[in-house]
Amino acid sequence: MKKIVTLFLVMAVAIASTFADGRKIIAGVHDLATRPVNTWNILDANYVSVNPISNTYKFEGGFMFKNLVGYMRYDFTVTIKGTAEDFTVVFDEMQSYGCDKKGKPTKNTSYYATSARVQSEYAKQFKDEIARRLAEWTDEEYEEALNNAVTSAQVLEGVAKNSALVFKKFVNDYKVVGRKAKYVVISTGVDESKKAGSAYYLNGLTLAGYKRGGLGVYTPQSISLYVYTNNDDVINVMPASWDDYIWGKVKESALYEATGTITNISQTAACTGVSYIDLVEE
Repeated sequence: MKKIVTLFLVMAVAIASTFADGRKIIAGVHDLATRPVNTWNILDANYVSVNPISNTYKFEGGFMFKNLVGYMRYDFTVTIKGTAEDFTVVFDEMQSYGCDKKGKPTKNTSYYATSARVQSEYAKQFKDEIARRLAEWTDEEYEEALNNAVTSAQVLEGVAKNSALVFKKFVNDYKVVGRKAKYVVISTGVDESKKAGSAYYLNGLTLAGYKRGGLGVYTPQSISLYVYTNNDDVINVMPASWDDYIWGKVKESALYEATGTITNISQTAACTGVSYIDLVEE
C-alpha cells in the first residue's frame, strides 16, 4: 500500500519560486498530491476544487511520520494558486493525531489543531517541492506529468464541479479528448460492444478521490468509466460493486487496468462532477 515517509521540520533547500516558461502549475500540484518522491507521500489526496480559470487548486489529504512513541498523522486542506510568474501555497486547515502504521487513528487518540507557524513551514516545503519538480523535469517528464494531471479522474472530477463552460474550456484547452490515459477499473459488467472496431464493452468505476468524514475517516469516491476493447482477457474480469471496494472486499479478478485513448467525457447536468469517461483501448 502507501509508503510511510519521515518528515522533518527543517527548512527545505532553497529553490527558485519561478519555473520553466510554459510549464503549467497543475502538473506539479497533481504530481505532489499523487506520486511519492523524496520525503513526501500524500495520503488519501482528494481535490476539493479545481478552478482552471483562476489557476487555483484546493486539495485535502494527509501525511505521516514516525516519532519516538509511534506514528503521527497530519490531515490538511491546502490551496495552491498560480500567479503570472509565481504561485502561493496556503493551508486552510491542519490537524494532527496519533495513528497506526497504516495511517488510521489509534484508539482514544487526541486531535490537535496545528499552529500557524507549523502550517507556514509546511506551506514553504510544499512550494519548494512543487517548484523543484517543475524545474528539474526533462521535457518528456513534464509532458508525462501534465498528461497524468489533465487525464486524472480526480482532477477531471474537480473541474467538472465548475460551470459547464469552465469544464468545456478545460477539456478543450488541454485537449483531454484524444489523450492517452490509464485507469484501474472496477468492473460492474462486461458485454459485447456495439462500437465499431471494439469487440467488448466494460462498464466500470474508477477512483475519483476521497470524501473526508469525521475522526479521520476517508471514503473512496468513484466515477463511471466505459472501456471499449478487443482484449479477450476482459471476458475473465468478474463484476463487483463500489461498496466491495470501500470495504476492501474487491478481488483482483474484478480489477482491470485499462490503457487507451479518451474519446469522450461528460459532465453531469447539475455540474456536480463527471458523468462518465469513454476510453478506447488499441
